[in-house]
Amino acid sequence: MVIDRAFENKLGVKKKMSEGYFQHYYYKYRAIIIVRQVLVFTSNQLLFVLNIEIIYLLNFFHQQIVDWIWNRKSFTFHMRILKKRIKNKINKEKQ
Repeated sequence: MVIDRAFENKLGVKKKMSEGYFQHYYYKYRAIIIVRQVLVFTSNQLLFVLNIEIIYLLNFFHQQIVDWIWNRKSFTFHMRILKKRIKNKINKEKQ
């Protein structure tokens, strides 16, 4: 079982934000950092805690990129791939 928790960073970037605030954040940091924590359990035992830090460097401030970053489905899709890899790794170690 994999429990996936999203952590809001202290700037509250994961919260809904106005375009102005987003642009301010972009020009200030030139990057967007999303940190997620994935807790991996096998039969109720905590195996390991995986911190995933994803940094998007925005060289081109384009709405499409912004939409992709904040598109939950897109992000969840990547998390699913990652979870599958973790699962496979655990199964290989069991064998």
